[in-house]
Amino acid sequence: MGKISHGTAEKEDAAGPLLAIIYSDFDNTIGPTIRCQTPDGFLSQEVFDSISDYVITGRQLYGKTVAVTVSDLQIVGFPLCIENEKYPRNTFLFNVCFVLDARSDPAPYEPILRKVALTLYSLEEDREFISRPETRWQLHRMLHRILEDLNARKECLLILDDANLLSLKLVHVVQEPPVVGDHQVPVFLRDAAVLKNLDWDLALRQIIPHIDGIKYAKRLAMDAEMDVDCVKAALRTLVHYDFIALVDIFKFSNVYVISGTEATAFREFVDSPAMLEECRKFVCYPPACPSSQALQPCAPTSAPVMTSHGTDSPTSASQSVVEDRMGAGERMTGGARPEKEDEASPLLTSDEDLINLYRAFGPHLTLADIISARKQKMRAVDARRLVTFGVVYGFLRRVHRYPVYLPASKESNQPPGSIRNGQCVQDGTLGSWGGGKNGTKLISQRSSISHKEDAGKTVNNKSNEHQQRSTQKYPLSLVKQVQSVFDGTRTLDEACVKFMRPFEELKDIALSSEGGEVVILYK
Repeated sequence: MGKISHGTAEKEDAAGPLLAIIYSDFDNTIGPTIRCQTPDGFLSQEVFDSISDYVITGRQLYGKTVAVTVSDLQIVGFPLCIENEKYPRNTFLFNVCFVLDARSDPAPYEPILRKVALTLYSLEEDREFISRPETRWQLHRMLHRILEDLNARKECLLILDDANLLSLKLVHVVQEPPVVGDHQVPVFLRDAAVLKNLDWDLALRQIIPHIDGIKYAKRLAMDAEMDVDCVKAALRTLVHYDFIALVDIFKFSNVYVISGTEATAFREFVDSPAMLEECRKFVCYPPACPSSQALQPCAPTSAPVMTSHGTDSPTSASQSVVEDRMGAGERMTGGARPEKEDEASPLLTSDEDLINLYRAFGPHLTLADIISARKQKMRAVDARRLVTFGVVYGFLRRVHRYPVYLPASKESNQPPGSIRNGQCVQDGTLGSWGGGKNGTKLISQRSSISHKEDAGKTVNNKSNEHQQRSTQKYPLSLVKQVQSVFDGTRTLDEACVKFMRPFEELKDIALSSEGGEVVILYK
Protein backbone atom coordinates (compact mmCIF):
# COMPACT_ATOMS: atom_id res chain seq x y z
CA MET A 1 0.00 0.00 0.00
CA GLY A 2 1.16 3.49 -0.76
CA LYS A 3 1.74 5.99 1.98
CA ILE A 4 1.91 9.70 2.52
CA SER A 5 5.29 11.01 3.57
CA HIS A 6 5.82 11.39 7.29
CA GLY A 7 6.51 15.05 6.64
CA THR A 8 2.81 15.61 6.12
CA ALA A 9 2.10 14.74 9.71
CA GLU A 10 4.92 16.67 11.29
CA LYS A 11 3.45 19.87 12.63
CA GLU A 12 5.58 22.97 12.47
CA ASP A 13 6.75 24.34 15.77
CA ALA A 14 3.91 26.69 16.65
CA ALA A 15 5.92 28.34 19.44
CA GLY A 16 7.71 30.75 17.09
CA PRO A 17 10.82 32.77 17.99
CA LEU A 18 11.14 34.77 21.18
CA LEU A 19 11.07 38.43 20.11
CA ALA A 20 12.02 40.16 23.35
CA ILE A 21 12.26 39.82 27.14
CA ILE A 22 11.09 42.65 29.38
CA TYR A 23 11.61 43.15 33.10
CA SER A 24 9.40 45.68 34.87
CA ASP A 25 8.53 46.56 38.45
CA PHE A 26 6.46 49.05 40.40
CA ASP A 27 8.16 52.37 41.11
CA ASN A 28 6.81 54.14 44.17
CA THR A 29 6.90 57.48 42.35
CA ILE A 30 5.92 56.83 38.72
CA GLY A 31 4.16 53.46 39.06
CA PRO A 32 4.74 50.51 36.68
CA THR A 33 7.84 51.03 34.55
CA ILE A 34 10.24 49.11 32.32
CA ARG A 35 13.57 48.64 34.09
CA CYS A 36 15.25 46.40 31.55
CA GLN A 37 14.45 44.97 28.11
CA THR A 38 16.32 43.16 25.39
CA PRO A 39 16.61 44.18 22.60
CA ASP A 40 16.86 47.71 23.92
CA GLY A 41 13.91 49.93 23.06
CA PHE A 42 11.84 47.07 21.64
CA LEU A 43 8.67 48.10 23.49
CA SER A 44 7.92 51.81 23.75
CA GLN A 45 6.83 53.39 27.00
CA GLU A 46 3.56 54.41 25.37
CA VAL A 47 2.65 50.84 24.47
CA PHE A 48 3.76 49.64 27.89
CA ASP A 49 1.53 52.20 29.62
CA SER A 50 -1.49 50.90 27.70
CA ILE A 51 -0.99 47.40 29.09
CA SER A 52 0.69 48.12 32.42
CA ASP A 53 -2.40 47.01 34.36
CA TYR A 54 -1.85 43.52 32.95
CA VAL A 55 1.89 43.55 33.70
CA ILE A 56 1.94 44.84 37.27
CA THR A 57 -1.31 43.26 38.37
CA GLY A 58 -3.45 42.98 41.44
CA ARG A 59 -3.05 40.38 44.15
CA GLN A 60 -5.47 37.98 42.47
CA LEU A 61 -3.06 37.35 39.58
CA TYR A 62 0.18 36.91 41.52
CA GLY A 63 1.93 33.70 40.52
CA LYS A 64 -0.25 33.17 37.43
CA THR A 65 0.58 33.37 33.74
CA VAL A 66 -1.02 36.44 32.18
CA ALA A 67 -1.05 37.04 28.42
CA VAL A 68 -2.12 40.21 26.64
CA THR A 69 -2.13 40.95 22.90
CA VAL A 70 -1.35 44.41 21.56
CA SER A 71 -0.99 45.10 17.83
CA ASP A 72 0.86 42.07 16.43
CA LEU A 73 2.59 41.21 19.70
CA GLN A 74 1.68 38.79 22.44
CA ILE A 75 3.13 39.68 25.85
CA VAL A 76 3.18 36.83 28.36
CA GLY A 77 4.10 37.60 31.95
CA PHE A 78 4.33 35.99 35.37
CA PRO A 79 3.68 38.73 38.00
CA LEU A 80 5.10 38.19 41.51
CA CYS A 81 5.08 40.01 44.81
CA ILE A 82 7.66 39.91 47.63
CA GLU A 83 6.39 41.07 51.00
CA ASN A 84 9.07 42.47 53.31
CA GLU A 85 9.34 45.45 55.64
CA LYS A 86 12.58 46.59 53.98
CA TYR A 87 10.63 47.81 50.93
CA PRO A 88 8.95 51.26 51.04
CA ARG A 89 5.42 49.88 50.85
CA ASN A 90 6.32 46.57 52.48
CA THR A 91 5.95 44.94 49.06
CA PHE A 92 8.04 44.65 45.91
CA LEU A 93 6.04 44.01 42.71
CA PHE A 94 7.81 42.85 39.56
CA ASN A 95 7.22 40.88 36.38
CA VAL A 96 9.26 39.17 33.67
CA CYS A 97 7.54 39.14 30.27
CA PHE A 98 8.26 37.18 27.10
CA VAL A 99 7.21 38.90 23.87
CA LEU A 100 6.01 36.65 21.03
CA ASP A 101 4.26 37.04 17.73
CA ALA A 102 0.49 37.25 18.23
CA ARG A 103 0.00 34.05 16.19
CA SER A 104 2.55 32.01 18.16
CA ASP A 105 1.62 29.44 20.76
CA PRO A 106 2.88 30.61 24.18
CA ALA A 107 2.45 27.20 25.85
CA PRO A 108 6.06 25.99 25.25
CA TYR A 109 7.46 29.18 26.80
CA GLU A 110 5.28 29.22 29.91
CA PRO A 111 7.40 26.75 31.99
CA ILE A 112 10.56 28.68 31.06
CA LEU A 113 8.98 32.02 31.96
CA ARG A 114 7.83 30.63 35.31
CA LYS A 115 11.29 29.28 36.09
CA VAL A 116 13.02 32.58 35.20
CA ALA A 117 10.60 34.59 37.33
CA LEU A 118 10.93 32.29 40.33
CA THR A 119 14.73 32.35 40.01
CA LEU A 120 14.71 36.15 40.12
CA TYR A 121 12.39 35.92 43.13
CA SER A 122 14.96 33.77 44.96
CA LEU A 123 17.87 36.02 43.97
CA GLU A 124 15.99 39.06 45.22
CA GLU A 125 15.29 37.44 48.56
CA ASP A 126 18.93 36.34 48.91
CA ARG A 127 20.81 39.48 47.82
CA GLU A 128 18.36 42.04 46.37
CA PHE A 129 19.53 41.19 42.87
CA ILE A 130 16.75 42.96 40.91
CA SER A 131 15.81 45.86 43.18
CA ARG A 132 19.29 47.44 43.45
CA PRO A 133 20.26 49.72 40.50
CA GLU A 134 23.93 48.69 40.69
CA THR A 135 23.10 45.06 39.74
CA ARG A 136 20.72 45.90 36.93
CA TRP A 137 23.41 45.53 34.25
CA GLN A 138 23.82 41.91 35.33
CA LEU A 139 20.09 41.38 34.93
CA HIS A 140 20.23 42.87 31.41
CA ARG A 141 23.07 40.55 30.43
CA MET A 142 21.21 37.57 31.87
CA LEU A 143 18.00 38.30 29.92
CA HIS A 144 19.97 38.95 26.71
CA ARG A 145 21.74 35.61 27.03
CA ILE A 146 18.42 33.80 27.61
CA LEU A 147 16.89 35.43 24.52
CA GLU A 148 19.79 34.56 22.22
CA ASP A 149 20.26 30.98 23.42
CA LEU A 150 16.58 30.04 23.33
CA ASN A 151 16.23 31.34 19.77
CA ALA A 152 19.47 29.76 18.57
CA ARG A 153 19.64 26.45 20.43
CA LYS A 154 16.25 26.08 22.19
CA GLU A 155 18.12 25.83 25.49
CA CYS A 156 20.17 27.99 27.85
CA LEU A 157 22.60 27.31 30.72
CA LEU A 158 23.62 30.21 32.98
CA ILE A 159 25.92 30.21 36.01
CA LEU A 160 24.50 33.06 38.09
CA ASP A 161 26.88 32.85 41.04
CA ASP A 162 28.66 30.31 43.19
CA ALA A 163 25.36 28.93 44.49
CA ASN A 164 22.86 29.39 41.64
CA LEU A 165 22.61 27.77 38.23
CA LEU A 166 19.82 28.39 35.69
CA SER A 167 19.11 25.68 33.12
CA LEU A 168 16.36 26.24 30.53
CA LYS A 169 15.14 24.12 27.64
CA LEU A 170 12.35 24.82 25.17
CA VAL A 171 10.27 21.68 24.85
CA HIS A 172 7.59 21.30 22.21
CA VAL A 173 4.22 20.81 23.90
CA VAL A 174 2.49 17.87 22.27
CA GLN A 175 -1.22 18.46 21.96
CA GLU A 176 -3.51 15.77 23.29
CA PRO A 177 -4.62 13.62 20.34
CA PRO A 178 -8.26 13.96 19.32
CA VAL A 179 -10.85 11.41 20.38
CA VAL A 180 -11.34 8.87 17.59
CA GLY A 181 -14.90 8.44 16.35
CA ASP A 182 -16.46 5.18 15.21
CA HIS A 183 -16.84 6.63 11.70
CA GLN A 184 -13.29 7.93 11.19
CA VAL A 185 -10.87 6.21 8.82
CA PRO A 186 -7.17 5.82 9.71
CA VAL A 187 -4.63 6.46 6.94
CA PHE A 188 -0.95 5.55 7.23
CA LEU A 189 1.56 8.40 7.21
CA ARG A 190 4.53 6.03 7.37
CA ASP A 191 5.35 2.72 5.80
CA ALA A 192 3.15 0.00 7.28
CA ALA A 193 6.03 -2.49 7.09
CA VAL A 194 8.04 -0.34 9.50
CA LEU A 195 5.16 -0.23 11.96
CA LYS A 196 4.76 -3.99 11.96
CA ASN A 197 8.40 -4.41 13.03
CA LEU A 198 8.08 -2.11 16.04
CA ASP A 199 7.46 -3.47 19.51
CA TRP A 200 3.78 -2.54 19.92
CA ASP A 201 1.34 -4.05 22.37
CA LEU A 202 -0.96 -6.88 21.32
CA ALA A 203 -3.89 -4.62 20.49
CA LEU A 204 -1.89 -2.53 18.00
CA ARG A 205 -0.32 -5.63 16.47
CA GLN A 206 -3.79 -6.98 15.78
CA ILE A 207 -5.15 -3.73 14.35
CA ILE A 208 -2.31 -2.58 12.08
CA PRO A 209 -2.77 -5.32 9.40
CA HIS A 210 -6.40 -4.25 8.95
CA ILE A 211 -5.68 -0.55 8.33
CA ASP A 212 -6.05 0.05 4.60
CA GLY A 213 -7.22 3.67 4.34
CA ILE A 214 -10.79 2.53 3.64
CA LYS A 215 -12.14 0.87 6.78
CA TYR A 216 -13.49 3.06 9.54
CA ALA A 217 -12.80 2.40 13.23
CA LYS A 218 -15.93 0.37 13.91
CA ARG A 219 -15.33 -1.81 10.84
CA LEU A 220 -11.72 -2.34 11.96
CA ALA A 221 -12.99 -3.55 15.33
CA MET A 222 -15.40 -5.97 13.64
CA ASP A 223 -12.76 -7.35 11.28
CA ALA A 224 -10.14 -7.64 14.04
CA GLU A 225 -12.74 -9.11 16.43
CA MET A 226 -11.90 -6.56 19.09
CA ASP A 227 -13.79 -4.16 21.31
CA VAL A 228 -14.51 -0.84 19.58
CA ASP A 229 -13.25 1.26 22.50
CA CYS A 230 -10.00 -0.72 22.55
CA VAL A 231 -9.52 -0.14 18.82
CA LYS A 232 -10.19 3.60 19.14
CA ALA A 233 -7.73 3.87 22.02
CA ALA A 234 -5.08 2.11 19.92
CA LEU A 235 -5.75 4.38 16.94
CA ARG A 236 -5.47 7.39 19.21
CA THR A 237 -2.01 6.20 20.21
CA LEU A 238 -0.98 5.97 16.55
CA VAL A 239 -2.33 9.49 15.95
CA HIS A 240 -0.31 10.75 18.91
CA TYR A 241 2.93 9.43 17.39
CA ASP A 242 2.02 10.70 13.89
CA PHE A 243 1.85 7.22 12.42
CA ILE A 244 -1.67 7.73 11.06
CA ALA A 245 -4.09 10.53 10.20
CA LEU A 246 -7.87 10.37 10.48
CA VAL A 247 -10.06 11.11 7.45
CA ASP A 248 -13.73 10.69 6.55
CA ILE A 249 -15.36 7.68 4.96
CA PHE A 250 -14.82 7.79 1.21
CA LYS A 251 -18.06 8.20 -0.73
CA PHE A 252 -18.74 9.60 -4.18
CA SER A 253 -21.51 11.73 -2.69
CA ASN A 254 -19.01 13.62 -0.50
CA VAL A 255 -18.56 17.34 -1.09
CA TYR A 256 -15.19 19.04 -0.54
CA VAL A 257 -14.17 22.70 -0.66
CA ILE A 258 -11.06 24.86 -0.52
CA SER A 259 -11.86 28.00 1.46
CA GLY A 260 -10.66 30.09 4.40
CA THR A 261 -7.61 28.58 6.07
CA GLU A 262 -7.58 25.81 3.46
CA ALA A 263 -6.91 28.40 0.75
CA THR A 264 -3.64 29.40 2.42
CA ALA A 265 -2.54 25.76 2.65
CA PHE A 266 -3.51 25.26 -0.99
CA ARG A 267 -1.34 28.20 -2.09
CA GLU A 268 1.59 26.64 -0.25
CA PHE A 269 0.86 23.36 -2.04
CA VAL A 270 0.75 25.07 -5.44
CA ASP A 271 4.02 26.90 -4.78
CA SER A 272 5.89 23.81 -3.57
CA PRO A 273 7.37 21.59 -6.33
CA ALA A 274 8.28 18.97 -3.71
CA MET A 275 4.67 18.68 -2.50
CA LEU A 276 3.37 18.52 -6.07
CA GLU A 277 5.80 15.73 -6.87
CA GLU A 278 4.85 13.82 -3.74
CA CYS A 279 1.17 14.25 -4.58
CA ARG A 280 1.70 12.93 -8.10
CA LYS A 281 3.49 9.85 -6.81
CA PHE A 282 0.74 9.18 -4.30
CA VAL A 283 -2.40 9.75 -6.38
CA CYS A 284 -1.37 8.99 -10.00
CA TYR A 285 -0.97 5.63 -11.64
CA PRO A 286 2.37 4.93 -13.35
CA PRO A 287 1.99 5.62 -17.10
CA ALA A 288 2.57 2.01 -18.11
CA CYS A 289 0.73 0.50 -15.19
CA PRO A 290 -2.57 -1.26 -15.94
CA SER A 291 -5.39 -0.70 -13.49
CA SER A 292 -4.92 -4.18 -12.02
CA GLN A 293 -1.48 -3.18 -10.76
CA ALA A 294 -2.61 0.06 -9.14
CA LEU A 295 -4.14 0.48 -5.75
CA GLN A 296 -7.17 -1.76 -5.65
CA PRO A 297 -10.18 -1.36 -3.39
CA CYS A 298 -10.79 -3.97 -0.76
CA ALA A 299 -13.13 -6.83 -1.31
CA PRO A 300 -16.67 -6.21 -0.11
CA THR A 301 -17.02 -6.66 3.61
CA SER A 302 -19.86 -8.34 5.42
CA ALA A 303 -21.44 -5.14 6.68
CA PRO A 304 -25.07 -5.36 7.76
CA VAL A 305 -27.44 -4.45 4.94
CA MET A 306 -25.74 -1.65 2.99
CA THR A 307 -28.01 -1.20 0.01
CA SER A 308 -28.65 1.45 -2.65
CA HIS A 309 -25.61 3.03 -4.32
CA GLY A 310 -23.58 3.22 -1.16
CA THR A 311 -23.40 6.98 -1.34
CA ASP A 312 -25.04 7.57 2.01
CA SER A 313 -24.00 4.49 3.92
CA PRO A 314 -20.69 3.47 5.52
CA THR A 315 -19.64 0.83 3.04
CA SER A 316 -16.23 -0.17 1.76
CA ALA A 317 -14.87 1.56 -1.32
CA SER A 318 -15.77 -1.36 -3.58
CA GLN A 319 -19.42 -0.83 -2.68
CA SER A 320 -19.28 2.93 -3.38
CA VAL A 321 -20.46 2.76 -6.99
CA VAL A 322 -22.25 5.66 -8.63
CA GLU A 323 -24.12 3.76 -11.32
CA ASP A 324 -26.46 6.59 -12.13
CA ARG A 325 -23.57 8.97 -12.83
CA MET A 326 -20.86 6.64 -14.12
CA GLY A 327 -20.47 3.26 -15.72
CA ALA A 328 -20.86 0.26 -13.47
CA GLY A 329 -17.23 -0.67 -14.00
CA GLU A 330 -15.88 2.73 -12.96
CA ARG A 331 -15.04 2.37 -9.32
CA MET A 332 -13.04 4.49 -6.90
CA THR A 333 -10.21 4.94 -9.39
CA GLY A 334 -12.25 7.58 -11.19
CA GLY A 335 -12.74 5.41 -14.24
CA ALA A 336 -11.48 2.13 -15.62
CA ARG A 337 -8.60 2.40 -18.06
CA PRO A 338 -9.12 1.48 -21.70
CA GLU A 339 -7.62 -1.79 -22.72
CA LYS A 340 -6.05 -0.33 -25.85
CA GLU A 341 -3.55 2.50 -25.67
CA ASP A 342 -5.01 4.24 -28.74
CA GLU A 343 -8.33 4.63 -26.92
CA ALA A 344 -6.67 6.38 -23.99
CA SER A 345 -6.46 10.12 -23.78
CA PRO A 346 -3.21 11.73 -22.55
CA LEU A 347 -2.74 10.87 -18.90
CA LEU A 348 -2.35 13.51 -16.24
CA THR A 349 1.31 14.38 -16.01
CA SER A 350 1.68 18.12 -15.49
CA ASP A 351 1.47 20.08 -12.26
CA GLU A 352 -1.18 22.30 -13.83
CA ASP A 353 -3.50 19.34 -14.45
CA LEU A 354 -3.11 18.19 -10.86
CA ILE A 355 -3.77 21.67 -9.47
CA ASN A 356 -6.83 22.13 -11.69
CA LEU A 357 -8.32 18.90 -10.37
CA TYR A 358 -8.19 20.27 -6.83
CA ARG A 359 -9.50 23.63 -7.98
CA ALA A 360 -12.57 21.86 -9.38
CA PHE A 361 -13.84 21.06 -5.88
CA GLY A 362 -16.65 23.36 -4.81
CA PRO A 363 -19.56 23.59 -2.37
CA HIS A 364 -22.18 22.46 -4.91
CA LEU A 365 -20.25 19.61 -6.53
CA THR A 366 -20.00 16.06 -5.28
CA LEU A 367 -16.96 13.96 -6.01
CA ALA A 368 -19.04 12.03 -8.54
CA ASP A 369 -19.83 15.29 -10.38
CA ILE A 370 -16.14 16.15 -10.62
CA ILE A 371 -15.22 12.70 -11.88
CA SER A 372 -18.02 12.69 -14.46
CA ALA A 373 -16.93 16.06 -15.84
CA ARG A 374 -13.26 15.05 -16.01
CA LYS A 375 -13.26 11.39 -16.99
CA GLN A 376 -10.30 11.84 -19.30
CA LYS A 377 -7.98 13.23 -16.62
CA MET A 378 -9.34 11.03 -13.84
CA ARG A 379 -8.27 7.89 -15.72
CA ALA A 380 -4.78 8.48 -14.37
CA VAL A 381 -5.85 9.27 -10.81
CA ASP A 382 -7.06 7.29 -7.84
CA ALA A 383 -9.97 9.41 -6.59
CA ARG A 384 -9.75 8.21 -3.01
CA ARG A 385 -6.05 9.01 -2.82
CA LEU A 386 -6.62 12.40 -4.45
CA VAL A 387 -9.08 13.33 -1.70
CA THR A 388 -7.01 11.76 1.08
CA PHE A 389 -3.90 13.71 0.13
CA GLY A 390 -5.75 17.00 0.15
CA VAL A 391 -7.40 16.33 3.50
CA VAL A 392 -4.20 15.21 5.21
CA TYR A 393 -2.27 18.22 3.93
CA GLY A 394 -5.07 20.48 5.14
CA PHE A 395 -6.10 22.24 1.93
CA LEU A 396 -9.24 20.18 1.28
CA ARG A 397 -12.17 20.22 3.71
CA ARG A 398 -15.23 18.01 3.75
CA VAL A 399 -18.65 19.68 3.79
CA HIS A 400 -20.54 17.50 6.23
CA ARG A 401 -24.24 16.76 6.23
CA TYR A 402 -26.15 16.95 9.49
CA PRO A 403 -29.61 15.31 9.61
CA VAL A 404 -32.27 17.04 11.70
CA TYR A 405 -35.56 15.43 12.67
CA LEU A 406 -38.49 17.85 12.80
CA PRO A 407 -41.59 16.30 14.42
CA ALA A 408 -44.96 16.82 12.80
CA SER A 409 -46.87 19.87 13.97
CA LYS A 410 -49.74 18.94 16.26
CA GLU A 411 -51.71 22.07 15.32
CA SER A 412 -51.70 21.62 11.57
CA ASN A 413 -50.47 19.12 9.04
CA GLN A 414 -47.85 20.93 6.99
CA PRO A 415 -46.61 19.41 3.75
CA PRO A 416 -42.93 19.28 2.82
CA GLY A 417 -41.70 22.66 1.65
CA SER A 418 -43.56 24.45 4.43
CA ILE A 419 -42.17 27.19 6.62
CA ARG A 420 -41.04 26.11 10.07
CA ASN A 421 -39.42 28.26 12.73
CA GLY A 422 -38.45 30.93 10.23
CA GLN A 423 -36.73 28.42 7.91
CA CYS A 424 -37.78 27.16 4.51
CA VAL A 425 -37.63 23.39 4.05
CA GLN A 426 -37.40 22.27 0.44
CA ASP A 427 -36.46 18.90 -0.99
CA GLY A 428 -35.25 17.68 2.37
CA THR A 429 -32.70 20.50 2.67
CA LEU A 430 -32.92 23.27 5.23
CA GLY A 431 -32.00 26.64 3.76
CA SER A 432 -32.17 30.19 5.01
CA TRP A 433 -35.43 32.04 4.60
CA GLY A 434 -35.86 35.77 5.03
CA GLY A 435 -38.86 35.58 7.34
CA GLY A 436 -38.21 38.58 9.59
CA LYS A 437 -41.40 40.04 10.97
CA ASN A 438 -43.55 38.15 8.50
CA GLY A 439 -41.99 34.89 9.61
CA THR A 440 -42.69 35.67 13.24
CA LYS A 441 -46.23 36.61 12.39
CA LEU A 442 -46.75 33.41 10.44
CA ILE A 443 -45.51 31.28 13.33
CA SER A 444 -47.71 33.09 15.82
CA GLN A 445 -50.72 32.64 13.54
CA ARG A 446 -49.99 28.96 13.22
CA SER A 447 -49.79 28.51 16.97
CA SER A 448 -52.97 30.51 17.71
CA ILE A 449 -55.39 27.60 17.25
CA SER A 450 -58.24 27.46 19.69
CA HIS A 451 -58.04 25.01 22.56
CA LYS A 452 -61.55 23.83 21.76
CA GLU A 453 -60.38 22.61 18.40
CA ASP A 454 -57.53 20.67 20.02
CA ALA A 455 -59.84 19.16 22.60
CA GLY A 456 -62.15 17.92 19.89
CA LYS A 457 -59.29 15.98 18.29
CA THR A 458 -58.07 14.26 21.47
CA VAL A 459 -60.17 11.09 21.13
CA ASN A 460 -59.27 10.60 17.47
CA ASN A 461 -55.59 11.19 18.16
CA LYS A 462 -55.51 8.55 20.89
CA SER A 463 -57.17 5.96 18.67
CA ASN A 464 -54.79 6.80 15.83
CA GLU A 465 -51.78 6.44 18.12
CA HIS A 466 -52.98 3.06 19.35
CA GLN A 467 -53.50 1.86 15.78
CA GLN A 468 -50.07 3.21 14.76
CA ARG A 469 -48.30 1.41 17.60
CA SER A 470 -49.98 -1.87 16.73
CA THR A 471 -48.65 -1.65 13.17
CA GLN A 472 -45.24 -0.22 14.15
CA LYS A 473 -42.55 -1.53 11.76
CA TYR A 474 -39.63 -0.69 14.04
CA PRO A 475 -39.31 -0.89 17.84
CA LEU A 476 -40.29 2.36 19.49
CA SER A 477 -37.00 2.45 21.42
CA LEU A 478 -35.06 2.34 18.13
CA VAL A 479 -37.22 5.10 16.67
CA LYS A 480 -36.52 7.32 19.67
CA GLN A 481 -32.79 6.63 19.44
CA VAL A 482 -32.65 7.58 15.76
CA GLN A 483 -34.70 10.72 16.37
CA SER A 484 -32.36 11.75 19.18
CA VAL A 485 -29.30 11.25 16.94
CA PHE A 486 -30.91 13.40 14.22
CA ASP A 487 -30.43 16.53 16.32
CA GLY A 488 -28.18 18.53 13.98
CA THR A 489 -24.99 17.93 15.98
CA ARG A 490 -23.99 14.59 14.45
CA THR A 491 -22.92 14.04 10.87
CA LEU A 492 -24.56 11.63 8.50
CA ASP A 493 -21.51 9.36 8.72
CA GLU A 494 -21.77 9.21 12.51
CA ALA A 495 -25.45 8.30 12.38
CA CYS A 496 -25.03 5.60 9.72
CA VAL A 497 -22.06 3.99 11.49
CA LYS A 498 -23.73 4.14 14.90
CA PHE A 499 -26.71 2.08 13.72
CA MET A 500 -24.90 0.35 10.82
CA ARG A 501 -27.77 1.24 8.49
CA PRO A 502 -27.98 3.41 5.35
CA PHE A 503 -29.44 6.88 5.65
CA GLU A 504 -32.68 6.11 3.79
CA GLU A 505 -33.49 3.37 6.27
CA LEU A 506 -32.66 5.61 9.22
CA LYS A 507 -34.92 8.26 7.74
CA ASP A 508 -37.77 5.76 7.49
CA ILE A 509 -37.21 4.74 11.10
CA ALA A 510 -37.27 8.34 12.32
CA LEU A 511 -40.53 9.05 10.49
CA SER A 512 -42.24 5.73 11.26
CA SER A 513 -43.99 6.68 14.51
CA GLU A 514 -45.00 10.33 14.45
CA GLY A 515 -44.29 11.43 10.90
CA GLY A 516 -42.63 14.79 10.49
CA GLU A 517 -39.64 15.58 8.32
CA VAL A 518 -35.89 14.95 8.17
CA VAL A 519 -33.91 17.83 6.73
CA ILE A 520 -30.20 18.06 5.99
CA LEU A 521 -27.92 20.87 7.11
CA TYR A 522 -24.68 21.40 5.19
CA LYS A 523 -21.68 22.68 7.12
